[in-house]
Amino acid sequence: MKQKVMILLCCLASLPVWAQTANVDALLLSAQMAYQDADSKQDQARRRLLQVEEELKQAQKRLADAQQLQQQAEAAQQQALADKAAADALMQQATQRLRDAWQQKEGQ
Repeated sequence: MKQKVMILLCCLASLPVWAQTANVDALLLSAQMAYQDADSKQDQARRRLLQVEEELKQAQKRLADAQQLQQQAEAAQQQALADKAAADALMQQATQRLRDAWQQKEGQ
């Protein structure tokens, strides 16, 4: 009977140590899971940042191309305006010469 009591006492005495070990193991497992979750989120955020930076570079390139096309179009517009003004002046001169010629013809 003494032997059974001793075994029971030994088991009871080791119970807090076992419970403490189980608690430490649970904390370690929880910490490892939290670390893996944080690592995964960090990796996702890093990949998203790289993707967004690439999209930004492409958008900046398209913007620069569009601005260049706009400058070319504005230059072409200015040239077209100058050409139209020259054509309008030429038309005005031709119209005046034609009027003068008709007046001369009618005055004969």
